Amino acid sequence: MTTITWYAISSDLRPRYHEPVALEAALNVIDDYFVRLKLQYEPDETALAETMFGYSRASNDFIEICLHAPGEISLTVELPSSRNGGLLAKIRGSFRRERTLDSLDSLRRHVTAYFTLTPQQFKAHVKAEARPSSSQRSSRPTTR
Repeated sequence: MTTITWYAISSDLRPRYHEPVALEAALNVIDDYFVRLKLQYEPDETALAETMFGYSRASNDFIEICLHAPGEISLTVELPSSRNGGLLAKIRGSFRRERTLDSLDSLRRHVTAYFTLTPQQFKAHVKAEARPSSSQRSSRPTTR
């Protein structure tokens, strides 16, 4: 099983690494940040230090979280390129996605997937989550 370390962003905007964690402890970290979430922050580095953290398997394999509000959560995912991808994978570089989540449940689902899936499976999960469901597609207005 791969070791996953959690990190927080310090007031000097550098990552502060903590001990490796298991899924349950990682979910507790999320809950702790949510409990401390304020409605408003001063616009400075302290705000990021109090709202930004993440989990990492390696320097190029992480999931980073920034809490803006309970219904506005920035999620950044970076995964290494496939070893089997050949030259094209090397040219493309790392897989990186950013998105905004709308709930604690959605965040917990993504973090759980990061801890329980292989990097390739997690990449597929992130791609699938980014696609609108058939009900979302059918409810969109059409243009003529």
